[in-house]
Amino acid sequence: MPSEPYNPRDSYWLPQNKGGQVFGSARGGYVTVEDGDYVAWLARGRQPTPILCDGELADVLLKPGLPPAVVTAAGAQSWGNLDPADIAALTALGLAAPHGE
Repeated sequence: MPSEPYNPRDSYWLPQNKGGQVFGSARGGYVTVEDGDYVAWLARGRQPTPILCDGELADVLLKPGLPPAVVTAAGAQSWGNLDPADIAALTALGLAAPHGE
C-alpha cells in the first residue's frame, strides 16, 4: 500500500524525551503506541516522525499554523536546538521555559 502524503494536521511524532509516547496532531495530544487510532494510522502505511524533543515538536506544529491548543499540548520539557526567535514564538503561546534552559 502506498504511503499517504505528509499532512501536518494528521501526523504522529515520536519525541525522544517522551518515553515512547507518540503525539498525534489530529488528536491534539500524546497517545500510547497501542492507541487504536494510531494503530489504524500505521496500517495506512504511515510512520511516526522521530524528533529530538517536545519543544522542537511544538515548533514543528506551530510552523504550518496548527491551533494553539495543539501546539501547547506538545509541551516543552526541552527546547532542543531551537533558535531564540522560535522559543519566543512558543512562549508567547504560553509554553513555559523548560527548567534549567
